[in-house]
Amino acid sequence: MGSTASNNEIIETMKDKFTYLTMNNVYNDNNRKRHINSDIAEFKAQKLVEKYNAPQSRNFFLKCIYHLTEADIENAVELSMQPWVKSPIRYFVRICYSKLNG
Repeated sequence: MGSTASNNEIIETMKDKFTYLTMNNVYNDNNRKRHINSDIAEFKAQKLVEKYNAPQSRNFFLKCIYHLTEADIENAVELSMQPWVKSPIRYFVRICYSKLNG
């Protein structure tokens, strides 16, 4: 049988992870928006507009910010900026679209 101390440690670790995930907006369920401050979302969308020089894609960027993890978005940006990519914005959209619908 496990000791009470180890069970309590496990419970505390789980509580700490849950607190971290909820406080840092990492929790993501594909059926609903992440809890993210709208000012932060607007700022991040503006940064993507500037990076890709694509103001017409602002709403798509916001959708990505609300529904994808930050790691997914950063990965898509990194991949789209590879030297072999002919159209970074199209590549970014393709990656994010597949994540949103997959």
